This record gives sequence, structure tokens and C-alpha cells, in this order.
Amino acid sequence: MVAAVNVLAIIVACAMMDSLGRRRMLIIGGLAMAVACGSLGVYYNISRSNEATVDSLGWFALLSLIGYIVAFSLGWGPVPMLLMSEVLPTRARGMASGAATMANWGLAFVVTKFFVSLQVIAGFDGSFWLFGIACLLAVWFVLRHVPETKGRSLEDIEQYFRDLPKASFTFLSENGPKVNRPNSSNKT
Repeated sequence: MVAAVNVLAIIVACAMMDSLGRRRMLIIGGLAMAVACGSLGVYYNISRSNEATVDSLGWFALLSLIGYIVAFSLGWGPVPMLLMSEVLPTRARGMASGAATMANWGLAFVVTKFFVSLQVIAGFDGSFWLFGIACLLAVWFVLRHVPETKGRSLEDIEQYFRDLPKASFTFLSENGPKVNRPNSSNKT
């Protein structure tokens, strides 16, 4: 059942990426993942303090897990791979994509490897609350640093990043960080 939900959500994500936008999908997916992790933390906290409720709240844990899988499959599963192909410069795209993918899978391995240790230290509830906080930090990063690439050419995106060292961020908008470019008449 979980695999079927995952595949269905990825198909929906592929259809929605161009209409909704990559940035918005990351934000919505990250927030929904945080809620799902938080609700799993609540479930394990309740079940630890009152073991009689474990059987009666099993549906809540399953719903939270499925919610997390759907949110991940709509946002943080497929979108970073597409975004990576759009924001990396052409001359470095192959090597940088490989390095980013290796870092992604390497960190997934670290999380998997140390999950049991984290459960021992923080408990099931604390572990999922920490993951929820990590999801919120990811949303903050997207809000702060990831531009919307929907409808922009690869050349426009490269130019945007080329201009960043000369720019300063002042405020955020729906389309990502707004950039103030220095006025050439202000040079001394």
C-alpha cells in the first residue's frame, strides 16, 4: 500500500511541477512532512505514556506515515532532482549533479544507520520531532535561498546566479529572494 501511494504521488507531482512551481512544491511538501513527523511524535508520546491507546490509535500512525510519504513524493522526492538540473551551470552540471546525488544518498545512509541510536537517546517521539524540525529548517532554506525556476530559461537562471555576488538580498517574495543590484552610477 505504501509503495502504491508513493508511485501515485510521484505521478501527480510530475504533472503539477510546471503549473504549481518547484519552489512552492518544496515549501508545501516540507511543511506537510513536518506536520506528519510531528503527528508521529505525538502518537509515540501518547503511546509511551498510555500503552492502552496504542491499538486504538494505530490508524493515526498509519495516516501520519502515509501523509509523510505523499508529502515527500510531491515535493522533496522529485523536485530537487529537477531543480538541480536547472540551477547548476552547464559547465559543471555533470560533476555537481553527481556530487549532490552522492551527498543526498550518503546523508540518507547516515540517517538510516543512526536512527536506532537516535531512538535510544531521544525516544521515538523525540526522533520524529527532530525530523519535523529538520523539515522546517529545509522550508526556511527554500524560502530564503531558492529561486523559482518555473517558466525561466536556463540562460536566465544562470544569469541570476552569476549576478548574486554583486547583489544583496533585501526581502522575499513568492518567486524567491528579491535581489537589489548595485546601481552602476553609484560607483566612485
